[in-house]
Amino acid sequence: MMNWPTFTPIEWTSAGAMAAYLGLLSWKARAAFAYLREEREGLGGEKSRDELTVLQPIVSGDPTLETCLRASAELAQPGTQFVWLLDQGDSEARRIADDLDRPGITIQEVPAAPPGVNPKVDKLSRALEGVTTEFIAVLDDDTTVGRRHLDRALQILGSHQGAGGLYTGLPTYRAVPGNSAANLMVAFVNSSSALTYLPPAHAGPPVTLNGMFYVTRAADLREVGGFATIADQLCDDLALARLYRSAGRPIHQGGMAQLLLTGPFGLGAYFQRMHRWFVFALVLMRGLEPPQRLRLAWTLGAPPILLWWSLAGVFIDRRLTIPFAALLVARLWTLAALLEATREAHGTEAARCTDGAEIFPISSIVSELLQPLHFVHALIVPRIRWRSHRMRVQKDGGFESLPR
Repeated sequence: MMNWPTFTPIEWTSAGAMAAYLGLLSWKARAAFAYLREEREGLGGEKSRDELTVLQPIVSGDPTLETCLRASAELAQPGTQFVWLLDQGDSEARRIADDLDRPGITIQEVPAAPPGVNPKVDKLSRALEGVTTEFIAVLDDDTTVGRRHLDRALQILGSHQGAGGLYTGLPTYRAVPGNSAANLMVAFVNSSSALTYLPPAHAGPPVTLNGMFYVTRAADLREVGGFATIADQLCDDLALARLYRSAGRPIHQGGMAQLLLTGPFGLGAYFQRMHRWFVFALVLMRGLEPPQRLRLAWTLGAPPILLWWSLAGVFIDRRLTIPFAALLVARLWTLAALLEATREAHGTEAARCTDGAEIFPISSIVSELLQPLHFVHALIVPRIRWRSHRMRVQKDGGFESLPR
């Protein structure tokens, strides 16, 4: 008679956590790949980049700023108009902008925003008044895009499915050689980006957008109230998504990865950035209907808990080591395949724009295990530091500036 291995209830629950983690990962990956196929096959109307103005709010202080702006300057040559929005008195940003200035680029210096107004949104609101092209894009100063990214966005917005709506990008970070803290953040984004944004887009309309890159018709933006309507909101991307959704306008989640750059930093800066992102995630959660909130909590909040539970089982019973190792291999293979698929979603030109995007296996696991800590920290402490500003984030996405 065969003797089956015996497990304690705790060991059985750990094995069940592994199965649940793999099942959830498999479901999300299938949905992400299905959405990529749908997004790649969707046809749209052809639009010229001469009909596009790219607004790029700029603040100095990041060592990658000049690299990002140089990539934007290269895109301005074929006819796409760029408007670089600088703070008055930001001499370093002005120096870089002047060095890279060329036809197709307009440099504007903007005075400080009034108290209680989001400085980035204030810049965008002022610049929107002078936009005369049919389409408008917003591009963060740490983000680079290629011509294929712009073409795809305009193609979608020119189609029936994108009419009247907004196209939003998919974030991917370039690795920072020799900097563990920065690459821990890189691993978090590159491991979670596709699984966070694509499965919900496959299931239904996205509930938010990524503010690092998005495109819409200027007329549509003005019809929903423009940037001035959300000037008091710190989470401007979430506020804009709510504005479009409340007006019944579609948000189209792009499947092409855009590359974000960051310089080296320490663990303190890592925790500050992660804290800010999780505070913003809480603002999103609080604004959702209960069924949406529950679905998001399960698909995004459950995996780190299940991973911790699975890891605990390994310490309790070494027989679970091999199944846990198999889980980690399946996880890494899935994440790497998704990253590559989003990089190559629309050809080699788009893929070249994301050279240097990596998933660090150990850092990726550590970043997922740290997520419950970031979540609890965000629940307890609503204050964030954003570049040179300290702010208290309100539950509805508003904010209060604090002394530095």
